[in-house]
Order: sequence, then structure tokens, then C-alpha cells
Amino acid sequence: MARNVPFVIVCFSTADALTKWRLSVNQQTSLADHNNNNNNNNRGTTTTTKMPITIRTQQLSVGENLAVGVMGALVGGFVTQPMDVVKTRMMTQAASTAIPYDSALDCITKMIRTEPAKLWSGLAQRSCYMGPLWAIQFAVNGRISKTLETRNAARNLQ
Repeated sequence: MARNVPFVIVCFSTADALTKWRLSVNQQTSLADHNNNNNNNNRGTTTTTKMPITIRTQQLSVGENLAVGVMGALVGGFVTQPMDVVKTRMMTQAASTAIPYDSALDCITKMIRTEPAKLWSGLAQRSCYMGPLWAIQFAVNGRISKTLETRNAARNLQ
């Protein structure tokens, strides 16, 4: 639980930030494409009337949701892996011949001084299962959300 709650917080926060960023990029691209098409259609005329347009790109594609899930999981893993390593060291120190740690803070301090890279040991293995797992979760969630929104919109029209 000490690892999972912070991981989920970081993963969802990262995914939310990436989703907002990607939706804004999609909207800007759609507006730029519309303006370019509008300019190309009006060549040779002296005045160009641009009508205000609202393009609503509310959903990411399945591929974009997959990427958001992978990135969220990678960031979450990178941030929370040191906590997991310290927890594991504290739990296994009784079976070790090394000098025991006095506390979690003592463990972190000694690891930073002697072997800082070990704080992220196991991150590659964890990423191999967490990346695809969260990618699928975000892709399925995006698809289900889109389906439910479409169904609700159809009900509201009736």
C-alpha cells in the first residue's frame, strides 16, 4: 500500500497532464488545418471572411491513450521505486549479514552515500509489466468513456 497509493497518484496525475497537453495540441492542429484550408480556398479573392469555428477534440485516440498510460506508469515507477527499494531493504535486513539500518531515513541516507543508483534497482523489471498494464487500462478506459458519452448523447436527443 505504501508503494501503490503514491504510484497511482503520480501515474494518474502524469496521465492527466499528458492528456490535457495532447488534447490542446490536437485542437491547435485542427484549427491550423482549418485555417490553411480556408486560406487555400479563398485564393484570388480580395477579402477573406473567417468564420469563428469551435472544434471540440474531447477524446484521445486509442494509440494516444496507450502512450499516456505507458508514460504515466514510467513516471510513477521512477518516482516511487526508491520507496519500494527502501521498504524491501528494511524488510530483509534481518536475513542479511550487513549492519542493520536504524530507520528508513538511515537506509536512504546510507544508500545515497554508498550506492545511489541502487535506489532504482528493479525499475526495468517493474516497467516491463507496469507500462503495458497501465497502457491497456487507459486505452480501455478511454474507449469505454467514449462509448458511454455517445450513448448518453443519443439518449438526450430522443
